[in-house]
Amino acid sequence: MGSFDEIQQRANKLTADLRFGDPTELRLSQFSGSNVYSTPAFIETSLDDIFKRSEEIWNKKQTLKPIVGMNATLRTIKDQNQLNSTRLNIQQGKELAAEKKQQIVYDDLGSDQTQSDEVDKLVQRAFERARIATERSFLNQQVLERTTGGTSSTSDLFSPRRGKQISKENTLEGKSVFTKKVKSIGNLPSAPLAHEQELFAKELDKALYQDSNSQLRPIINKAIEKLNSREATYIWSKVFAILPESRMSRANQNVRELRSEKRWLDNLINSGSKYLQDEFKSYMENTVEGNLSTASRGGVPGTLSLIEAFLKVKRLPTNFKFEDGRHGSHPKWAVLFYCLRIGDIAGASKVADGLANNAQCSALVGVLSNLPRQTSIDEERRIKIRAEWKQNSQTCSDDFKSAVYGLFLGFDCPTVNTTIEDWLWARLISCKWAQESTRAFRQLQTTICAQHGERYFVVEGGSHLLYFAVLLLTGQIERAIFILHKSAEYSVHAVHIGLLAQQIGVLLCTDSVSSADILIQDVHEPSICQLNLARLVLLYVKEFELTNTAYALNYCFFLRDFQLENLIDGNVSTTGRSVFEACVSRLVFLSKDERDTILGHFNQQDERMPGLIDKFSGSLNVKDVIGRVAFDISIEGDPLCACQLYALSDRSDDAIQLASTQLSKYISNPSTEQAIQSVKCAEWLARRYGIDSTRESFLYQTLCRLLELYTFFFDAEAGKHREAIELLLQRMKFIPTDPEDVSAAVDQFHMVADEIRPLLPDICSQLMRSIVSAHESAPQGSPETLLLKQYAKALILYTAQIPFRFPVSTNSLLLQLRSRIV
Repeated sequence: MGSFDEIQQRANKLTADLRFGDPTELRLSQFSGSNVYSTPAFIETSLDDIFKRSEEIWNKKQTLKPIVGMNATLRTIKDQNQLNSTRLNIQQGKELAAEKKQQIVYDDLGSDQTQSDEVDKLVQRAFERARIATERSFLNQQVLERTTGGTSSTSDLFSPRRGKQISKENTLEGKSVFTKKVKSIGNLPSAPLAHEQELFAKELDKALYQDSNSQLRPIINKAIEKLNSREATYIWSKVFAILPESRMSRANQNVRELRSEKRWLDNLINSGSKYLQDEFKSYMENTVEGNLSTASRGGVPGTLSLIEAFLKVKRLPTNFKFEDGRHGSHPKWAVLFYCLRIGDIAGASKVADGLANNAQCSALVGVLSNLPRQTSIDEERRIKIRAEWKQNSQTCSDDFKSAVYGLFLGFDCPTVNTTIEDWLWARLISCKWAQESTRAFRQLQTTICAQHGERYFVVEGGSHLLYFAVLLLTGQIERAIFILHKSAEYSVHAVHIGLLAQQIGVLLCTDSVSSADILIQDVHEPSICQLNLARLVLLYVKEFELTNTAYALNYCFFLRDFQLENLIDGNVSTTGRSVFEACVSRLVFLSKDERDTILGHFNQQDERMPGLIDKFSGSLNVKDVIGRVAFDISIEGDPLCACQLYALSDRSDDAIQLASTQLSKYISNPSTEQAIQSVKCAEWLARRYGIDSTRESFLYQTLCRLLELYTFFFDAEAGKHREAIELLLQRMKFIPTDPEDVSAAVDQFHMVADEIRPLLPDICSQLMRSIVSAHESAPQGSPETLLLKQYAKALILYTAQIPFRFPVSTNSLLLQLRSRIV
């Protein structure tokens, strides 16, 4: 037998050149409460380390050469030399000769593959950690943007002006009706909900508890009724007039295609003009009701009598010049114009019949008489009307007559259309009867948003509400929402209009959720915009997400169809991760105390109790959402919590595998807090899944085996060496007890779980210590000492032959301990 120094030298030579490094060196602590894993410096360092190790593996594999005539597949020359050094010269010459005949092979292909897989896992974990950190950074930046009022657009049209009240429309009796203010980052989390926010959120929460597929229109109607605000009524009356009650899109038709169709544009023109007509009729009735003595309304109830009474109250100027006689006591063209203004086509036709004998305007009168029976004006009639007006325009003194001609020829009459509403109605009617109505309507949209824009409608004596109304009534939904959002007083309405428009499929949304702008204008058509609804909702939710988690979840739920891009490389994620899932994950991260409230929990009988997200079970798979949150939490460094959430989502395999990974990391030091908590979690899972078919799975068996190994380490650390040896060798049969059985055990090594393999150095070291301790305490020359020597020999042979690389220190320790009992 050689000296101890010679044995140690051979052991060092066995692995010195091949040593790749302990894979656990890069393993990350799962119990750290800090977010150090999300920092760019940590990610960069980890990736550098991973790439260096990958390069070492690649370089080493390049040196592999085939050896013909041997059972091994590939070996290096260095491997062949090292094989000779594995012959153990610690027994008699016959034993050494027998071992040499067996041609023990150390094939590191399996080890290389294991290490390569470990590197792949580390790369993937580093990538996932960077993804989560980037997502959280993206979601968190909304707070800063909202509080600073910044935007990346350089256009004056899209520059936010907050809290600026330009007209009395924003106040009631000199006091602001909205209590919400732009808050600083410091007090934002504890900010109470404003009155409007509370009303909308409560109604929405009630409806979603009853049915997660509830339509928003009746929900919003209830909130508006309870709000009883003039501004809210002003906004939503226009919204309900323009937005259809149900989807207009056909099967497999996207929003852009729908919004480009003539039927959509015709619907906008008809809806916008009808709303303005109804509003003006209401104004006329209120005027008459407020001046009954002056109006002296009589005759047959109807439109004509209303117009007669209105004109009595709104006296025309004494110097007003009119043409072609009177209808009743008022000029015919004035009565005819107001019939058109309130949408009474039949009344306008009746008044026009009284002008049938007027040759100077016969073309126009002919069209007016036939309006109830026609939907368009042919080009021939249009040419006649244009020629007729060209002849009469220089001599026409009746402003109302000019205004009627303007409706069909597309010019304005500012002496009659004195308000923005009148002007807009006239333009919509002109578009309706235009030969190319789509083109005329697009020109009107461009005139409003590009030629006039915010500077005209807001800055120069207008208001955000006025500009919003003009935009919405001309079908520019996205820009109208954005204008309300920019005025902090009305942002609550902007969000709900966006959600409603999205639900009925008429909102043009940006392709990228992470876009820097909330509104993106088409480069070719200024009237067409895309709204980043996800960003708009996230900005809104930031004000109460920590104080009203249930309300925040409700709003984020409407973002379930928005896919979150891979924010690291800018591509749309193909993993199916939605903005809603990311928001839930973030809310759980920010509100750890409310995790059970949000996701649900297990009661004492191990039955799942529902959480806040269960109200959405009719629209999405709640368990999938919980599973994705569990994955994020495991990446962030709280694997035990992730195990519980995986169990909560009925993902038993993921829960068991993660628990096994935790046991693999810590059970070699059984008295540490990490090991104790990991074992508690594993035992809970073993009890939970040990009563069904799961117990037959390889993952479950691995978990139970790791728990047994924990008992082994615990007994060995407590000095119960014989109990530890019996558990590992007799009951678990983890390592062969007879040198003759080593070859068979080596052949079955591929069945050893990946979670157990990293523990092999510690298991073998602890086992050898227990063998030595038991040998030293046993009577010299007893059968027990012989058996223990046999165990030690089998252990040495096993560690030398299995395709797993032990650290040099472990090899040295094993040989040193073995020498004490030889």
